[in-house]
Amino acid sequence: MEPQESGRGPVDWYTSDPWKAYLGWLSPRWAEPREDFDPEEWCDALVEGGFQTAVVHAKHHDGICFFPSRFRSAQPPRDFFGEIVGAARKLGIRIVAYYSTTFDTWTWEEHPEWSCREQDGSVTVLTRFPFPIGVCCHVNPGYRQFLLGQLEEIQGAYDTDGFWMDGFDYTGYPSGACFCHFCRERFAKDNAGMSLEAAYLSDKLRLWQRDVFLELMKDIVTIANRGRADRVVVYNNAGTNLELGYERIDELCSLNSMEAHSALGKSLTARLLAGQRKAFEIYTPVADKVFSWTPRNTPLLKLETAIVAAHGGSTLAGLDVTASGRIPGYQTRQMAEVGAFVRRVAGVCHEAEPVYDVGVLIPKDQWKDERGTWAVCLLKHHHAFCQVPLHVRDFSVFRVVVVADGYEMNPDLAAALEEYASQGGNVVVECGGAGVRTEYGDMFLLSKLLGVKANGRHGFDVSYIGGIAGELADGLWDGPIRAGADGFRVVPVTARVLARYVYPVARYSAQRWIWREPNPPRAEISGEAAITVNHFGKGKAVFVACPAGLDEAPQRRGVMKLCSNIVSYLCPEELWRTNAPSGVEIVLSKKEGKYLLHVLNHYVEQSSRFDTGDDSIPSLAGFDILVNTKRIGSLGKVTCGSTGASVPATRFNDYMRIHVDTLAIQEMYLLEP
Repeated sequence: MEPQESGRGPVDWYTSDPWKAYLGWLSPRWAEPREDFDPEEWCDALVEGGFQTAVVHAKHHDGICFFPSRFRSAQPPRDFFGEIVGAARKLGIRIVAYYSTTFDTWTWEEHPEWSCREQDGSVTVLTRFPFPIGVCCHVNPGYRQFLLGQLEEIQGAYDTDGFWMDGFDYTGYPSGACFCHFCRERFAKDNAGMSLEAAYLSDKLRLWQRDVFLELMKDIVTIANRGRADRVVVYNNAGTNLELGYERIDELCSLNSMEAHSALGKSLTARLLAGQRKAFEIYTPVADKVFSWTPRNTPLLKLETAIVAAHGGSTLAGLDVTASGRIPGYQTRQMAEVGAFVRRVAGVCHEAEPVYDVGVLIPKDQWKDERGTWAVCLLKHHHAFCQVPLHVRDFSVFRVVVVADGYEMNPDLAAALEEYASQGGNVVVECGGAGVRTEYGDMFLLSKLLGVKANGRHGFDVSYIGGIAGELADGLWDGPIRAGADGFRVVPVTARVLARYVYPVARYSAQRWIWREPNPPRAEISGEAAITVNHFGKGKAVFVACPAGLDEAPQRRGVMKLCSNIVSYLCPEELWRTNAPSGVEIVLSKKEGKYLLHVLNHYVEQSSRFDTGDDSIPSLAGFDILVNTKRIGSLGKVTCGSTGASVPATRFNDYMRIHVDTLAIQEMYLLEP
């Protein structure tokens, strides 16, 4: 995926800053008066941590305001927010106001008439946090006036540098919708009298929810733009909420933003955000868990920030403020070290655009699943890939597009994939990603592209794949490869068979059971296709007729290698090849005609799960990366990013061999023509 030009907007001051602070001050009512709060000490901590920008709580999910508000009878003993804004402004530090939109427990308690409601009329309360959180309905005119009125107050009184909003989506509703009488009346009015119950969990309801949140976002942007054009507006989950049509809301945001709490999670998140060609940030907590007060080790924090920078994003570092109002010194000292590291790395790769071979269409509930998906498979086998949002239909920048099982195929997407393949693109489709529609006679929406007809399900509790042909068998054992359950039986029409089913010995029943798990394979290979390839126009389409079962640990090793082989089969001229261990992540980006090769050590994260201390993180040594010069052009010079020293690189056919002697946390190589 070749980089495109990135525009510079009025909030470039925020989007280009690679190291921003998030000051999370959850202070319960009984902790007042927050006697240790000192705004100058806060600003000193920000300066020590190397921060120029900070997101500071104005109101969190608990509903406690840190500024005096005419919309509240109970007021804080001091204008905490105003004091920090004033102190920060003296030092040139920009302050963005954090504001919880629909989550507000205090207001929910004071005004139960503003609460979101469940279908049975009970008030909505979130229980997935350590403390219950009340949810208020922004369709309710009372709460809407309260919400927008407070944002007007914040802007008018403090002239902040923008709004960072949390709780801004309907995914927080436990039941998926609000059933208060205002939502009922508004929905019926907008949908020809249809009831909410009749549309429950349908696309019609989701699109309506999108529209009412879009309306709210427009109002917030109007407030933010009043008097200044350089205020940032963003909400938590922007760019990653894959609900229907949510991209229209994200278009109004200054950047995309998401939180991720592990190195692998950051890589998966960055690969979704980077593919959207928009500035993004990823929240990184300093503590092991939010407000755990147990600091994470410094190498891990450096790794996570390096991952974000490698994909072109910035880090929002979450500092924990005590209930009494202090920022612990150990946090700022740690942030000073990590911040210096971030700015050194990000200073080189800022505005570089990652280059990808593969685009992965993953179901909206799986894109950040760390247990095992196509994304994890491709990461561990060192493919250059990103995750593609639902609304993207231009696949021309990819050499391979993977459609995972469970992806909601539709006629428009099917047509886009056919057009992509006809022009030379390659497609991998896993099982149900082909779009089975009983209304079409149990045919696939992608039958033409795949060159097969559906012939029902095989009905076994597990699938095995054998008779694997040619390159697909590279590195696999001789026996059958275990995959997921209940795959499709298919009849090749124009497709060629690459592998066949090996069926289990029996179907489970009360009378026929197997004492071992899983149901063992038969000795013989069946005549039925499990994997096929079809030439379509100038491109190819591979169909994996059964679920790969990448989320099932027992068979992950074999099936992950098989899936990796399929991608390599369709894209033989990949951007690089390597013998690095699976815990190494490789990212290639382009900047000003030069390439940056990022190499990241995920074994740091694995070691951090044990109380081993910072000095026992394992370093990796002795592997090669072969960069495809046929793809990126000839290379004349390779420079080590950390030392600035020239790195010996040898030519090998169409590849430039770079040897990594030692990898501690991360390394970056500058590749020049």
